[in-house]
Amino acid sequence: MYHTFSVIVVIEIYLSMLLLEGKKDTWLYVLIGLFSFVGTLTHYYFYVAFFFIAAYMTIWYLRNKSYREMAKYLGVLAGFEALSVLLWPYVIKHLLFSDRGEQALGNLKSGDLNYYAEHLKG
Repeated sequence: MYHTFSVIVVIEIYLSMLLLEGKKDTWLYVLIGLFSFVGTLTHYYFYVAFFFIAAYMTIWYLRNKSYREMAKYLGVLAGFEALSVLLWPYVIKHLLFSDRGEQALGNLKSGDLNYYAEHLKG
């Protein structure tokens, strides 16, 4: 599972880099959507990696004033992710309300930077 997760993240990054290089083929958007769909069904932690990839792409599109491409990119992602949640709705429970999810949300809500610094040190 983790190996598949890692490969899908790398493929998602590679496909996103192709978009940044100027390739705007429809098949590329479909592949990005399909791999995001498969990634979220492989492991629910894919949403974390997926968030950072999508955030980077969105910032890049905004800085370059490529609003139409950004809308197409985010539309494809939203469609495939909605399909993923419809197919496996338990992902919301696992991501937010499991033991790890509640712990992560509690840590995030506390906003204690010392907590994060201690855990980053090891």
